[in-house]
Amino acid sequence: MADAEELGCGIALVVVVGLGWALYSDHQEKTKTAVDAAVHVQLEAKAKADAANTAKRDEETAITLAKEAHTLAGEWPIARKADSEILTNDYQVRQRVSRMKGELKLLGWQARKFDDDTYVVSFSYEHGGESRGWPFEVNVRAKVVRAIVGDAELEKKYGWGNR
Repeated sequence: MADAEELGCGIALVVVVGLGWALYSDHQEKTKTAVDAAVHVQLEAKAKADAANTAKRDEETAITLAKEAHTLAGEWPIARKADSEILTNDYQVRQRVSRMKGELKLLGWQARKFDDDTYVVSFSYEHGGESRGWPFEVNVRAKVVRAIVGDAELEKKYGWGNR
């Protein structure tokens, strides 16, 4: 009888240890799954933050390229001899705006992404109740800036003539 009791206790111990191990393993698996999910969420958040930082950096680059380009100065004969700062779009815009009379609301430089490499960058203002400005097509990879106004294809492409 003692052997049967010992055997029963032994079986019960094996069952308890087995259940404990099963619960422990299940807990470990759930913990691993939760950790994996948390890591995945963190990696996704980092990827989104990196993408947002890249987009913001590209937007800032597009604005800087538009401001520093000599697009509005055109082919002035004096352009080759003059200080290059006065040829920048930023300088040209500031000079033209500073001569305006009446109520003027400056909206400043803004960029809107058009495709992977291209932004429409504009210096905008409101004058006489109308929104106006100077729009540029900026390719951030090629570092090319082109004036949209005055180029029929670009005006059509970006819908500028309809404004």
